[in-house]
Amino acid sequence: QIGVPGATLAMYVNGTSCLKGYGYASLSPSRPVDPVSSVFKIASLSKTILGTLAMRAYQDGLLDLHTDVNNYLGSTFHVPDDGSGDPITMHNILTHTAGFDTRYTR
Repeated sequence: QIGVPGATLAMYVNGTSCLKGYGYASLSPSRPVDPVSSVFKIASLSKTILGTLAMRAYQDGLLDLHTDVNNYLGSTFHVPDDGSGDPITMHNILTHTAGFDTRYTR
């Protein structure tokens, strides 16, 4: 009806996970959804998930929204200064105000 032949539902409740596949992962050839191995495009859904997880970490005292994000990244990755002299914070990232130079986003 809406052009989506299949989907996977994943739930995690009280330490137990449940996966269930519905419909088809492919119509030609016909292949049912396998909730473990079928791949789906999630588009912008990851933004909602990241925002929710970040705010849960903030509520739990694990994340300060106004601290330089480099304090959380360790030595394997470093977010460069945006040129203003102010650090990039999770608040900047979540509100799309980080001011990344395009040289670092390509």
